[in-house]
Amino acid sequence: MAQRTRTSSSLDTDHAIAASKYAVGAYVAGLAVTVVVLAIFVDGFDFDVFGIGATFYGAHNVDIGTSMLSLNFLQAATSQESALEILWAVPPIVLAFAGYTFANTRAGQSVGSEPMDGAKAGALVAVGYLVLAVVGTFVFTEGNASPKLGDSVIFMGVLYPVVFGGIGGYLSR
Repeated sequence: MAQRTRTSSSLDTDHAIAASKYAVGAYVAGLAVTVVVLAIFVDGFDFDVFGIGATFYGAHNVDIGTSMLSLNFLQAATSQESALEILWAVPPIVLAFAGYTFANTRAGQSVGSEPMDGAKAGALVAVGYLVLAVVGTFVFTEGNASPKLGDSVIFMGVLYPVVFGGIGGYLSR
């Protein structure tokens, strides 16, 4: 019985760096869509950096907390304006697109031609997205309220990009 040989190369730093560029695109696109949706549906929206960030992080299930209180801004906002529920779909869509597009690049293709190789390539967007999630935790701060660092790392930096970037990469094959 003939053995099937695998021709895929291993994942390395070059793959992670290349995928990070797509992660930056996904992060910026997600923030841009958040701004547009807030501007359309929130009366008196004032382009407050903290509010934009808190809403964007909330779409990743990241709570905004102080030493005494913790809440998900998007969850609270959708109870007031149901049209904002569309923002829950933004992270999965932009991350799946980033995973799909990276997996179709030469670097992404070099991981292998099988669907699971595409998923591995797509999931690499987590590397860059994690860095941006952590940095944003400190940028989107107002007073002592900021996205919770643990939630940012777990949900926004790892789970969302690995799952949705991986799905996008899988679909690329």
